[in-house]
Amino acid sequence: QQIASWLLTNQRRYRVSEVAITQTALADLLGVRRESVSRSIGKLVAARSLAAGDSVLAIASTAKLKVFACECHQAID
Repeated sequence: QQIASWLLTNQRRYRVSEVAITQTALADLLGVRRESVSRSIGKLVAARSLAAGDSVLAIASTAKLKVFACECHQAID
């Protein structure tokens, strides 16, 4: 939920669908373990809502990503 919401917030705020960030940096930013970020990104990639490359996360489907975001983010839309 945190990763999906963070990506959607960045997309809205900066009008970008790609973010250059490492899993370690994202984990530090969200206050979670890198392993948790890795698992979550894997689930988002499997759901085809996110594409992940070398230190780059790209939103593949905003609609699919919103399904994973927390309710607080959905209330913003």
